[in-house]
Amino acid sequence: MPLWISQKLFEAVDVAPMNTTYIMEHIIVAVPFTGIHRCKTGPASFKVKLLLYLSTSLISLHKATFIVSSTTFLLHLPKHIFLIYQVSFTFRMRLKGHRESIFHGSMQGFLRLFLIQITVFSAASGARPAPPLNITVVERNVPFVSVRWTAPNDSNKDSYRYHVKCYRNTRQMYGTTVYNTEVTITHLVPRRNYILTVASYYNGKYSQPATISFTTGPCGGKLRAEGWLSSPGYPQYINSNTDCVWDIEAPLGHIVFLTVVDLHYYYNYSPSQCNWAWLAVGYNRTSQRDITMCQRSDIGRTIESPSNTLRVFYQTSVYSRMRRFNVTLSSQDGCIPVHLKVVSYNITSVSLTWIVPNDLNNTHLSFVSLFSSGKEIENHTTKYKEITITGLSPFTEYNVSISSMCNGTESIPATIDVQTGPSPPINLEVVEKVVGFAFVRWTAPNDPNKDNYTYHVTWYQHEYRKNSRTVYGTEINITSLAPGRNYTVAVTSSYNNKYSQPATITFTAEKCGGNLLAERWLVSPGYPFNYRNNMDCVWDVRAPDGRVVVLTVVDLAMRYNNYCQYGLGVAYTNTTQREITMCHSENVGRIITSSSNFMRIFFHSHWYYTGRGFNITLSAQDACIPAQLKVVSYNITSVTLTWIVPNDVNNTLLSFVSLFYSGKEIENHTTKYKEITITGLSPFTEYNVSISSLCNGTESIPARIDVQTGPSPPMNLTVVEQGVVFAFARWTAPNDPNKDSYTYHVTWYQYEYRKYSRTVHGTEINITSLEPGKNYTVAVTSSYNNKYSQPATITFTTEKCGGNLLAERWFVSPGYPFINYRNGMDCVWDVRAPDGHVVVLTVVDLAMRYNYYCQYGLGVAYTNTTQREITMCHSENVGRIITSSSNFMRIFFHSHWYYTGRGFNITLSAQDACIPAQLKVVSYNITSVTLTWIVPIDVNNTFLSFVSLFYSGKEIQNHTTKYKELTITGLSPFTEYNVSISSLCNGTESIPATIDVQTGPPSPPINLEVVEQGVRFAFVRWTAPNDPNKDNYTYHVTWYQHEYSMNSRTVYGTEINITSLTLGRNYTVAVTSSYNNKSSQPATITFIKEKCGGILLAEGSLVSPGYPFNYPNRMDCVWDVRAPDGHVVVLTVVDLAMRYNYICRWDWLGVAYTNTSQREITMCHSENVGRIITSSSNFMRIFFHSHWYYTGRGFNITLSAQDGCIPAQLKVVSYNITSVTLTWIVPNDVNNTFLSFVSLFSSGKEIQNRTTKFKEMTITGLSPFTEYNVSISSLCNGTESIPVTIDVQSGPSPPINLEVVEKVVGFAFVRWTAPNDPNKDNYTYDVTWYQYEYSMNSRTVHGTEINITRLAPGRNYTVAVTSSYNNKYSQPATITFTAEKCGGNLLAERWLVSPGYPFFNYPNNLDCVWDVRAPDGHVVVLTVVDLAMRYNYYICQYDWLGVAYTNTTQREITMCHSENIGRIITSSSNFMRIFFHSHWYYTGRGFNITLSAQDRCIPAQLKVVSYNITSVTLSWIVPNDINNTHRSFVSLFSSGKEIQNHTTKYKEITITGLLPFAEYNVSISSLCNGTESIPATIDVHTGPSPPMNLTVVEQGVGFAFVRWTAPHDPNKDSYRYLVKWYQNVNSMASSETAQNITGKNITRLTPARNYTVSVTSSYNSKSSLPATITFTTVPCAGKVRAAGWLSSPGYPQNMYLNTDCVWDIEAPLGHVVVLTVVDLNYYYYYSSSQCYPNWLAVGYNQTSDRDVTMCRYSDVGRRIISTSNTLRLFYHALLFNVTLSSQASGKTSTSPPDTTTHAESSSETHLVLPTTAASGTTSTGSKSTAAPGKTSTSPPDTTTHAESSSETHLVLPTTAASGTTSTGSKSTAVVLLLSIAAKAFCDSMGLT
Repeated sequence: MPLWISQKLFEAVDVAPMNTTYIMEHIIVAVPFTGIHRCKTGPASFKVKLLLYLSTSLISLHKATFIVSSTTFLLHLPKHIFLIYQVSFTFRMRLKGHRESIFHGSMQGFLRLFLIQITVFSAASGARPAPPLNITVVERNVPFVSVRWTAPNDSNKDSYRYHVKCYRNTRQMYGTTVYNTEVTITHLVPRRNYILTVASYYNGKYSQPATISFTTGPCGGKLRAEGWLSSPGYPQYINSNTDCVWDIEAPLGHIVFLTVVDLHYYYNYSPSQCNWAWLAVGYNRTSQRDITMCQRSDIGRTIESPSNTLRVFYQTSVYSRMRRFNVTLSSQDGCIPVHLKVVSYNITSVSLTWIVPNDLNNTHLSFVSLFSSGKEIENHTTKYKEITITGLSPFTEYNVSISSMCNGTESIPATIDVQTGPSPPINLEVVEKVVGFAFVRWTAPNDPNKDNYTYHVTWYQHEYRKNSRTVYGTEINITSLAPGRNYTVAVTSSYNNKYSQPATITFTAEKCGGNLLAERWLVSPGYPFNYRNNMDCVWDVRAPDGRVVVLTVVDLAMRYNNYCQYGLGVAYTNTTQREITMCHSENVGRIITSSSNFMRIFFHSHWYYTGRGFNITLSAQDACIPAQLKVVSYNITSVTLTWIVPNDVNNTLLSFVSLFYSGKEIENHTTKYKEITITGLSPFTEYNVSISSLCNGTESIPARIDVQTGPSPPMNLTVVEQGVVFAFARWTAPNDPNKDSYTYHVTWYQYEYRKYSRTVHGTEINITSLEPGKNYTVAVTSSYNNKYSQPATITFTTEKCGGNLLAERWFVSPGYPFINYRNGMDCVWDVRAPDGHVVVLTVVDLAMRYNYYCQYGLGVAYTNTTQREITMCHSENVGRIITSSSNFMRIFFHSHWYYTGRGFNITLSAQDACIPAQLKVVSYNITSVTLTWIVPIDVNNTFLSFVSLFYSGKEIQNHTTKYKELTITGLSPFTEYNVSISSLCNGTESIPATIDVQTGPPSPPINLEVVEQGVRFAFVRWTAPNDPNKDNYTYHVTWYQHEYSMNSRTVYGTEINITSLTLGRNYTVAVTSSYNNKSSQPATITFIKEKCGGILLAEGSLVSPGYPFNYPNRMDCVWDVRAPDGHVVVLTVVDLAMRYNYICRWDWLGVAYTNTSQREITMCHSENVGRIITSSSNFMRIFFHSHWYYTGRGFNITLSAQDGCIPAQLKVVSYNITSVTLTWIVPNDVNNTFLSFVSLFSSGKEIQNRTTKFKEMTITGLSPFTEYNVSISSLCNGTESIPVTIDVQSGPSPPINLEVVEKVVGFAFVRWTAPNDPNKDNYTYDVTWYQYEYSMNSRTVHGTEINITRLAPGRNYTVAVTSSYNNKYSQPATITFTAEKCGGNLLAERWLVSPGYPFFNYPNNLDCVWDVRAPDGHVVVLTVVDLAMRYNYYICQYDWLGVAYTNTTQREITMCHSENIGRIITSSSNFMRIFFHSHWYYTGRGFNITLSAQDRCIPAQLKVVSYNITSVTLSWIVPNDINNTHRSFVSLFSSGKEIQNHTTKYKEITITGLLPFAEYNVSISSLCNGTESIPATIDVHTGPSPPMNLTVVEQGVGFAFVRWTAPHDPNKDSYRYLVKWYQNVNSMASSETAQNITGKNITRLTPARNYTVSVTSSYNSKSSLPATITFTTVPCAGKVRAAGWLSSPGYPQNMYLNTDCVWDIEAPLGHVVVLTVVDLNYYYYYSSSQCYPNWLAVGYNQTSDRDVTMCRYSDVGRRIISTSNTLRLFYHALLFNVTLSSQASGKTSTSPPDTTTHAESSSETHLVLPTTAASGTTSTGSKSTAAPGKTSTSPPDTTTHAESSSETHLVLPTTAASGTTSTGSKSTAVVLLLSIAAKAFCDSMGLT
């Protein structure tokens, strides 16, 4: 495939600056274009990954490289190249940062040569634009900055664009392109350093960037008590990690007023605690948080200080952010009453309290006036600060005015609006308690309107976990209570949105347990809803004397667990031990009888999981009746039963046993024992047994049980072989007639609750994955036709992992190679060789979980020690040979507690101890080699060794030595040799050991030294060795504290800077010379890293160790900083990035002003960036502490000395349309007496100046939306200081007249007026509404009104509206309102819909109750018109519409499914209660119902309950007919004529004698109070009868064939049948059969599962009742002959998951089984080395497990031949198809010819991608080109061999431009996907 890129494509690509890296993404099949363009200016280098698609397989050709010339690129590929086929292609190309170009085409041809040519172009070089000039920060605030620059003096500067990027700590935070010369950057973090770059851009070229650094403003300071205070950047959300503190001052004699206007908080852990982030107030500068706020409910809160100061704290966190706040600040005379509030009220009185801040001794008089409609109607004088005003009118609004006499003068009055409201409920009491419930009742207060009161009920254990509900009566049933816990219930009266004070009561919820009589139901707490967690309940149940307790399980639905450690238990005595435990649904229907008149019941629930619970009945039964009758065992011809007679204490009563078959008694027995074995029964036959007892001279009522004979258990169960992790079990089939058809269910376990099982078809099994040295029990059960025998069991102990071995075997890890070794293994093997020999261990395979120093792995010791001398865990040890020093070796194996791997495979052998062993090269250099070895038997080191050196097979040196080490010198550099060493042992020369050696590795570096150390780095230098090629050496540097914590780097010089070192630690550095992949011995040095801390001058920077990389753990550093005398130390935080924590307890930067160990300031949050700290003297101490585990980037601070007279911390604290408020400090002004000179500048001209001794000022009279500059200096020691400046601006005013003009359930319509600003017509408004600060919703509108939707009924909401103009925001205007409630009293004469219906989904968390009343003598009729809610299967637990017939809290009918549409519900009286509940998360369209009133005598709920071809059955009710005595008159009409009539006192009738498929009308009236009522009518019709004789006639794996008989109906031949089948109701599938088809093949069934099939007759859109049948599908297993096909269930459709099948394949005797894989399709497997979790496997006999496992496409075509005439095939959830055949044993199989292309002598393989010439010619080979106008054709040679060629080529012809096409024997096309990373792309970057 040629990859030609046309000029047209590159014309759309912008040119990047020099050294830019191009990323060419997603090139999918390049299309040939005309023209060739070449890169003219030198080579480029590419790294390529080439992906080729073949059919559905993906082939990755790795290690592909480009050889680059000036014109073409030659792609060198690995040898094995695959043909590629595809049909069509698309070409897409996108260079990073540019748009994508797309080309389409089609192509045919045959892929021949693998050579690719790519032409890369350059364009002509052009001049870049000049960078911007004079870049300046023109405006700065806490969250934003405005930057301006000047265009460069270029000719095209007017067409320039500018690319702006903003960085913090090298990370880009902002990027944009602008067309003018200024930009405003928002969302900046306070007190942080930023770098801004601006680059000019023109015609695809960028200039060098112009840069500027700036620091954003700090957060905090001193403020006057006037104006606004808001979070940085308000109303935008703030970043996390912010700590601000403001000190607010009012004039002396005044107090500070703070009002919360907006408080938006995203999340808090608990509503009652502001523990993550908050806005807080301290009443003075020394206090901490006196008041903390973080909830939406705090909006509107007013806080008054007790003095003239108030401190405001603001903090956010990384986990939960206080997103923004806005408060107003003002001051007020301290004599004016404050905190005026209503503390209580009722129907006729109001109580108020207040304080007078200046009245410290509580002696001032207060004057209280009460006003109504503006007129004073009462006044009072009091010295107390509390008053109760009585005699008021109910539900009336008043105004109260209170002033105080302060310093002889009456103060300005404070006013408050008050109103009388409902009185609280009285006589609140808990009248009944049940486990999980409490029924609470109260009396309405004696108020005039009490009959219309509703009540808001709240109950809770803890204040922050409240539950609430609104009720319309005077009682409530509170559910879901925790047993035995204390609860508080508060009930508040409500009328017309006015609430009383709450009445409260505290009670203890009923405990779970107690004493019961055996005559009732017993359910779990909360049933049928889920029970609670952590429940432990005990009930003692008693029956009358002479009787026993009978427990029947009606329902049991609990969290499943293996051995029911959480569940329902039973004991027969008053013990704490459970004798019976139940938790599974299979116990439903179980009957348990006590042995006396006592039974104890236990219930225990899990701490986390829960379930529906249990429902049981308790009854008493005569103790003479036999109980607990059960089958204890059975076999093919007998059954054994046991029972008890509770009254038969001495076991003397006779029992009469009768055996029945088909209802006839065939045997009877009399026995005094309570056990009997009935023999002589027919195999696989069902019987009935009846047993009665003779008790007190009378025969008791009999107890009955159904029994059946079944298969006998297996015999001779034996474990015939054991391994470390496996056991091979075998048994004998029982002597039953059908034993050859038996299957066996095998279960094995260590503990009862950890069982494993498998079904087998033979009489043996290999059990794997066992734990070494553990006891296991194996139970085997015979099975035939879904009948199971009693189990045969055996117990055994697995082999321990370890032991004694001889050095003459293979040795593998447990489970190798099929399963991973187990976790937590510790094995030790002692290996011995014969005397005079040594043990030789060879590592064949080693695959373990990787770890640094192999703490989990394979170990070797040479003595019987516990210490490993050699440890291995890496695959690089494969092939390693280890020789012991004696005839003993100890091998260790230790596995991790969690990770695992394939394990190890080693060989153990014995070798003559005279042969030299462990021969190895210990060092070498450019001219010599040093070797060592051992002679194991040479204990005293006296044997001679003969050493020979060979070169090219010729001996060139020999040596004799008694030592076991030798250095051979005088060698040639970089030359390979062979060394042979033998020993003279007992007078005989031993067999030699040989080794290949070579010279050439460079010498090690010399003069290694540490030349410089820093806080966290060390600079290391060395000298190159005196080798010939030393100038070409590279050096590998490794440094570490411990062997297992190494770091390394390769350098090309003779020095390195090692960073990220821990202070005060020892380090070792090793440097190795390297040349031509050969490395020298290392040169090493050890040094100690210097400690952290010291003495500094107040100048320069100070950073954390390692900055900007992470600092180390466990650091404690102290620096003492000094400034010159008369100066102070100024610390500026440039960067601060540490592990976040609330109180900075993990990592922190601290400051102290004296030489103390106590820090006065602690910082750890990034919001401290930009913070400036000034010392009080010329000394400052700085601390730094880091955590033992967590770390971060650290800190960067600057230290400087500054004159203490210069103003500092100058900032804007608030502004509006005409004013700005600023604060600052003067460090040397300790007594706050220095004057400050404030100057206001506009456009460089001073327009205002002021002098003040305060450090706060509000500048008024400003122009709207205007920018100014403020300059402030101080008069210090008689001299004016240097001034500081700040840029300020005015902004828009807030909206006015904000009001809620209309409310509907779920909605509120809000309107406001634009402020009186000049540009108000251009204002937009940002509207925010919320219940809580962390649940805000917002929208921007362009008018002055908004419709707010999806409000929760009855909830309080706050709406905040902010004016916005030109990205400037006003303070918000706010209003609070209560959303319309959901519920109330209705008459039965209207529609009722859910909130928001039909336009919006209903809100979440709704609980609505409507009480509907009809006139007396009528009933309420509810009709469901629409119902669309969140669907749930069983109990409508999410969203539901409920109905109750009385004023209860329990719903009698619950609906949530659309199938209820059209349902009519009639009440039993003139009252109906309707409930609506919505989920906390899900929602839906809701409901629409009609409510009407109907005469109580009219029949209601008339419906058809069944019908067939000639009859219809109907039922109805008559609401007034309580005693069921009224007569009903039934008339049947056809075509308007009455054809039948009936009279009945019952409310059900079956009308017979009807015509088939005919429509009728039925009219039913009742005789009520002597008068016949209005009739109710219904249309009915006859329909088809259900099918008959429904049967499963055939089953196979995955399918079942069902057949039935058509009913005896006239039109039965035209019937269709709807067939449904399912395991569970919620897993239903269905299909319709063709006409007159009475059978269905049901596929895709899961093997060995229970299914239900229902078949319904259908004719002319009329359906019958269903006929049903239940069956069990065939298991997936069996015996198969070695002939034909075998495939997965349902093949070729996809398999079902979790399917386990085993087939035993047999060939004739003397033959073997041949299995060929035809298809194997598995979507995913875990790793290339494992088939997990699904596979197809083969075992070579019926006793083996998986000998061969397959799961990959590469296994298709694989051929497996058994070793005998049997083969076992295992299958787990995979799609496969195999062929089975047999062949004579010993016959050689002939393989089909291999069509794979071979290149026997080829050294390279290339892919040639020829091009299309402009004239239409096509290149067909690496060097052949067709003549103009012609098409070259290549034959389709699929077996091309290049025996002697140095290259193999595969030619890919392409479509010529003229339309001619290269052809082969097959028409193919190619899809080629390239990902090309281009680096150093044409040095000049000029494109032509």
